[in-house]
Amino acid sequence: MNGKLCTFLILISFLGLTSTEINAQDFENISCINQFYHNWTDGVYDVCTSGNYAFLACGNEGLHILNISNDEAPIDVASFACGFARAVAVAGDYAYVGSTDDGMHIINIANSELPQEVRFIPMSSYDFVIRIVGDYAYVCARPGGLSILNISDPATAQVTWSSEGIYDARDIDVHGDIAYVACEFDGMQILDITDRTAPVLIGTFNLGDGEWTNGVSVSGNYAYLARGWDGLRVVDLSTMQAVARIDSLAYAYGLKIVGNHLFVNYGDPECPLAIVDISNPLSPQTLGIYHPPEDILSFALDGETAYIADHLHGLRMVDISNPQNPIEVQRYSRYGVDYDVMVSGNMAYVRENLKLKIMDIADLQHPLELGFYELNWSYQDLKVVGNVGYMAQSSYDCIRSIDLSNPNSPSLLGTYTDETDVHYRLAVYDHYAYVVGNDGLTIVDIADPRNMQQIGFFNRNLGNVQIAVYDHFAYLQDRNEQLIALDLSDPTAPVVVGTNGLNEFCTDMKGDNGTLYVTTGNKLYLFDATNFQQWSPLAEVIMPAPCYL
Repeated sequence: MNGKLCTFLILISFLGLTSTEINAQDFENISCINQFYHNWTDGVYDVCTSGNYAFLACGNEGLHILNISNDEAPIDVASFACGFARAVAVAGDYAYVGSTDDGMHIINIANSELPQEVRFIPMSSYDFVIRIVGDYAYVCARPGGLSILNISDPATAQVTWSSEGIYDARDIDVHGDIAYVACEFDGMQILDITDRTAPVLIGTFNLGDGEWTNGVSVSGNYAYLARGWDGLRVVDLSTMQAVARIDSLAYAYGLKIVGNHLFVNYGDPECPLAIVDISNPLSPQTLGIYHPPEDILSFALDGETAYIADHLHGLRMVDISNPQNPIEVQRYSRYGVDYDVMVSGNMAYVRENLKLKIMDIADLQHPLELGFYELNWSYQDLKVVGNVGYMAQSSYDCIRSIDLSNPNSPSLLGTYTDETDVHYRLAVYDHYAYVVGNDGLTIVDIADPRNMQQIGFFNRNLGNVQIAVYDHFAYLQDRNEQLIALDLSDPTAPVVVGTNGLNEFCTDMKGDNGTLYVTTGNKLYLFDATNFQQWSPLAEVIMPAPCYL
């Protein structure tokens, strides 16, 4: 979350709805603060680091630059629009970004907070890998083949050689005047690049088994190949024979070597980063495995930290100082939809599509992500009461209760299971949870979050509708767009005390100071929340734009 979080934390002050907390939650001093939108819309596809900065290729969001001087609080300092950014490499004061929309963007990053493009080179590709060695950039592009760029002067960079004869080049490793290229079905091709304007093919390695060669890295007299489902292959370059392998943990995408350690990133289904001991190339041994929840598209190594582009889950920072026990130390995620945020004191609880994220917002200019609780399936609603978060899921796990007492490591307390309905929204009042489903409103006693029990049910054809609880009344809308007020004095048997044929779909509602505020598209209705006789709006206001409370 960037330093502008405070601009999104806004309570409705229109028509007397002030910033006081909703009464149903006053006892915990928690207020629901409308919808929270971040400013990234795509995943992280590639990452590299230089000094105190990480550079991320973020698809449609272009290049993003993060200050990582404090690993526990990375800060988004700048961005640069450059089409669909698929790959990034950095050398000196320049970033080289491969965009599948148009080609190579060369960007001056001497001032990391004010990136400026100095050169653009058109290229046709739907995938990029960029490696920089000395005064040359080696660009693997599919289906554009392999290109070599002279970047001795980045502002006047030129393509010195390009060959579509090497189709679908996936990766390259350069040692002196020899380049080793991973070429999908064509295996590994070895080029003499003494003359960067006219490379010469001097060797090939291909098992001819139809498996793609996705990555290549060379150390000493051995080449290490990432070969999809075939896993890791070790090739003796003196004989061009495969001499060792490690069966695939999943689909092997790419690899990098640091000293006697080889790092291999995999895709579906397990998506791990494996750390392999190659001190004896003839007998490589897997030392440790790091499992993120999504695909590792690429990664960068810097000292004892691996920076992982985890596609839909952002940037992950993993401590690899102990190869046998890689540990994630921080995650910077801006992908997906942030649906809501709840604030209590200096803590913000953000509901994302797959996780509950906990932020320290004591310094609104530098909010800090402390921890998160992640699910394999999206959830529909979130309420936080004290140190417990309640997550409503559409699956059979109707409610999950999460212990938030340690914000750095939230954990599951309990689940309430209901296999009879689909669940959409959740409200909490007193020590009860009110869950909206297709067939009605389920009332669950959550006094003990480890042992939640259903104690009541209101039978009504509801569907995916809003619910608000204020004082001891619940307000919701049925499929006929009828607004309903329920008396919850006895939670085991809710009683209808008021109805109104609103005939407009309710987008949000809140209760405050004896008034129920209801939004329907671009209208705001005010209802008396103390008298339900001949229940009708006190006022109707046309809003200039769609309104959410």
